[in-house]
Amino acid sequence: MGLVIIGGLTYLAGLVLLVPVEFVWRQAGVPANQLPVRVQKLQGTLWEGKALISHSWATGVLDWDVYPSGLLLMGDALALNFRANKIDIDAKAALDGFDQVRVLADGSLDLAALAPALRRHRLNLSGELKISGLDVTLDTNTGLPVRASGRAQWAGGPVTYPMGRENKTATMPPLQGLIKQEGEEIHLEVLDSTENKPVMSAQVTRDGTAKIQIRKRLLDLAGAPWSKQANPDDIVFRVQQRIL
Repeated sequence: MGLVIIGGLTYLAGLVLLVPVEFVWRQAGVPANQLPVRVQKLQGTLWEGKALISHSWATGVLDWDVYPSGLLLMGDALALNFRANKIDIDAKAALDGFDQVRVLADGSLDLAALAPALRRHRLNLSGELKISGLDVTLDTNTGLPVRASGRAQWAGGPVTYPMGRENKTATMPPLQGLIKQEGEEIHLEVLDSTENKPVMSAQVTRDGTAKIQIRKRLLDLAGAPWSKQANPDDIVFRVQQRIL
């Protein structure tokens, strides 16, 4: 009898491990309008597979590996990789207690990938943005971050931006960003890498709204005209937009 039970459990475990993820996805019936991306194709199983996904500004392949031992022992439970034209992101996730998940990620983004979205605001950026040491803890009940930290670096390069009715161009120096969680908001502070002084800051609220403040120092770096009486730390522009 014991062998029958063990055999039955082994068979069921095999079914779970090998069930095609496309079958599970169809059975789940998740409405497409509730997802931030479009899932175009699925391959593999729940435990190891890949998906072709797309967004308004990128299409790429998401690979995943789930480690059952990590789920049981509170270790690394999931490995993710997303690759698209000009985008490469690697991430690992582990359970942190019973109601939190910790995600560690690194990645790079060629800013040319954002050109379609930036063009609507008469902006154009080039060069590679690198994100390192991104460490985010998510509440599994709400899906919202409770802790976040990380760094971002941009090597600088030519930019185009609106100034009144005209578009201006400039060559910007390297910039670095510091990511941290403050209360319920994720904060990004952008610094001039040469002098290590702030040029802009941003906050993302729980409802996905981004609030951006641009300091005069950024305009000075771009060679944009502004009142000489203004201090480099003065905030000269404020922008607020829903991004999620």
